Amino acid sequence: MQAACAYPLNTFSLNFLAIGIAVVANLILGGIWYTPVIFGDKWAKLAGFGSMKELNPGWWTFAAMIVTGFLTALGIALIMNYTQCRTLWQGVLTGLFVSVLFIVPAKSSLWIFEKKFMLFVLEAGFLAISCIVMGAVIGLLQ
Repeated sequence: MQAACAYPLNTFSLNFLAIGIAVVANLILGGIWYTPVIFGDKWAKLAGFGSMKELNPGWWTFAAMIVTGFLTALGIALIMNYTQCRTLWQGVLTGLFVSVLFIVPAKSSLWIFEKKFMLFVLEAGFLAISCIVMGAVIGLLQ
């Protein structure tokens, strides 16, 4: 009888350098996406903060971004490892699938229940692009 899982989730075979670089790419992308010049002030207003200047994020905000970015990159790397995705293109597709199948549905409550379609677009859009970039980095560095 064949095992139900032919490729066990082996964290020892993950490229943690690629995961770390993917986290840094996520932080850079977030820094660009949420600047007041791009979408920051629009996002802050839609989220009820007024402007980005009013947020005044502390060190814990950046620590949380690093931790959540690491967990997302780790999840993408585990999926890629399990499915044996090893190329840039496969990483992009993995990030896209994670975005469409997990991120967009999870963020859809902003649109469905809170009637904040543009906030949904900004947040889900950032997370989707972030997952695609992280998948691309992990795939490229396999």
